[in-house]
Amino acid sequence: MKPKFFTCSLKEVLDDISSAEVIPADLQEPYSWSKSDVISFAENIFKGYPMGNVVVWHPKDEDKSGVCVLPSMGPLNFLPSSGHNTYLLDGINRFTSLLWMRHGLCDVWAPSEMEKETWLDGTELMLDPKTEQFAFYDMVEVRKSKKLLIPASVFINDDMAYMREWANNMEAAGHSRADIDLGIAAQEKAANMFRESRMTVTEVRGVSPLEAKDAYLNICRPKSEDAAAKFDVFASIEPEVELTPPAP
Repeated sequence: MKPKFFTCSLKEVLDDISSAEVIPADLQEPYSWSKSDVISFAENIFKGYPMGNVVVWHPKDEDKSGVCVLPSMGPLNFLPSSGHNTYLLDGINRFTSLLWMRHGLCDVWAPSEMEKETWLDGTELMLDPKTEQFAFYDMVEVRKSKKLLIPASVFINDDMAYMREWANNMEAAGHSRADIDLGIAAQEKAANMFRESRMTVTEVRGVSPLEAKDAYLNICRPKSEDAAAKFDVFASIEPEVELTPPAP
């Protein structure tokens, strides 16, 4: 087995997850990022830092039927199916956070406790164009005060229609043309940095579940003590049966 390594944009991987071309494997630890973790991640994208590595498994057709996948990832729900091509073996925090940024609040099946705390408390991740800093802001206060802030979803989705409406609303709220132009420039910069953000993908293709398990344990190095057992359940690997030697 020889894994394939290639680079692609963060947006490409996110698009593949959003379209269910890549499905998260049901073996990863629950989402664990706090607001400060998300802010650091967003700032790293804004600064153009590399986004690290992600591991995917593209199994043989005969090995797909028994694979267990997550029913949802962040605000995105997946329809049950055994026809998925590629399985995401790590990166749960990064991509769950990006999905929350992209899709926002919707009909979530079963958010984790940390997701409720980070994403479902009435705040939203926003960029202050004057300081170029990210923070979570109370949306009731933002709407009341008409602060000059841009939601992270706007640069993740490159939503220019929203920005035109935003510019009109900021002008009506009394913000100067210079400040509005600063906001538009900050959004364009953030959108460009997201489009250009790169990550390394390690693809394990056409190998048996046991080979994929070995790659997962040695490349991803999960911290959970039962990681091997979780992979066995995910990939429907039958436990080895210890044979009892015949009596003398």
